[in-house]
Amino acid sequence: MASNEMDKQSIRALEKILGHRFKDKDLLVRALTHPSHVQGTDQADLHNQRLEFLGDAVLGMIVAHELFLAYPQEREGFLTKARASICHGKGLTELARGLGLENFALLGRSERVATLQNRSLILGDCIEAIIGAVYIDGGFRAVQKLVRSWVIGRIRSLDAEAIAFNYKGALQEWAQSAAAPTPVCYELIDQKGPDHARVFTVAVVIREQTVASASGYSKKDAETLAAKQALEVIRMNENRIPANSPVAANPCGDRILAASAEDKALPES
Repeated sequence: MASNEMDKQSIRALEKILGHRFKDKDLLVRALTHPSHVQGTDQADLHNQRLEFLGDAVLGMIVAHELFLAYPQEREGFLTKARASICHGKGLTELARGLGLENFALLGRSERVATLQNRSLILGDCIEAIIGAVYIDGGFRAVQKLVRSWVIGRIRSLDAEAIAFNYKGALQEWAQSAAAPTPVCYELIDQKGPDHARVFTVAVVIREQTVASASGYSKKDAETLAAKQALEVIRMNENRIPANSPVAANPCGDRILAASAEDKALPES
């Protein structure tokens, strides 16, 4: 992709923000190019999804190493959840917005007016693609330095209790302790994107009502985020399901099992 898709001033500004001067400027431009920006053109394959795939793996490895060093007494379960909290979803979106990537991302018209949730996913993808681009352009030491500068503060300040908290289990306990015990069901309502970066959207259904929904890069992550949002909605409504919650398209009935026995609201030991 020719670097004239992004002007030289913008490239220099972004390099300054990242603290990395690219030998190959086209790599940086491609990292910020969403597929929608080149769709229908003769450059339709020159977008950031391959870099995103690579960056996801590099990010995960570096963060895993830093967590391993920072928390020598914690078990694998905590480390896995901590890595997910940093490498996916809200953590990446907050990082992208903090860097001002919304001002640089190359998007198609529909993505420029997308919902907040979809824009958040796009920004997280751009972070991963930038990591992949820096890895190719500068090697492992360069990308390790970049990622550490982004995440080391978060790693050192992680709340172990919050990381270990089981939102699905907590929601199930609430449902079973209510005046009329009822199962909690998770309904897959949408999935999109390429196989290596598929986004799943899951709704929480309680008493035939959709209480909340959320998206993630795995069904499990989406269910966890949806359960967290459902708990927040219930607590804000004086520990009840809001009366205006929409009727679920596919009520639970006997079709979907309640949360399994392993989803108890206990911190992981």
